[in-house]
Amino acid sequence: MPDELVHYEVADRIATITLDSPHNRNALSRQLVTELFDRLDRADQDADVLAVVLQSSGRVFCSGADLTEASTTSMEEGARAIVSLQRTIVGLSKPVVTVVVDTPERTRRWFEVVDELTDETGLVTSELVPAFRATGPDLERGGLRLSERIA
Repeated sequence: MPDELVHYEVADRIATITLDSPHNRNALSRQLVTELFDRLDRADQDADVLAVVLQSSGRVFCSGADLTEASTTSMEEGARAIVSLQRTIVGLSKPVVTVVVDTPERTRRWFEVVDELTDETGLVTSELVPAFRATGPDLERGGLRLSERIA
C-alpha cells in the first residue's frame, strides 16, 4: 500500500485533515476514501476537537473519482462510496470547513473571516462560509445560525 494519502493533525482544538495525493490530483481512490472516512471519524470522536478543516496539500483540492480504478470496481459501488463520504461530512457533529485554496496562510485567513463575520450570538451574516454547519437559516436577521462557534 502506498504511503498515507490523508493526514490528520489537531492544533488549537481544530482538526486539520489534508488530502495529499498530488500524483493524481487527490482523486478519490479507494485508499484515499478509506483514509478520509477514518480521519473524519477520528475528528468526530475527539471531544477536544471543535471544528474540522478539510484541505489539500497542493493547488488542486480534488479532481473527483479515480478513473484508473473504474475497471476494478462497478460504477454503482464507486458512486455509493462517494455519496456515503458526502453524507459523512454533512452528518459530522462538528462544523466542517473545506478550504479550496493553496496555502496555509489562506487557511488561517478563513478563520479570521469567520470571526469577523460572526457576532456575539454565533450568527454568520455572509454567504462566504456556507460549509459551516448551521441549525438553519435565521430569516429574521438574514444569516445562518451556527450549531457551534469556533473558539
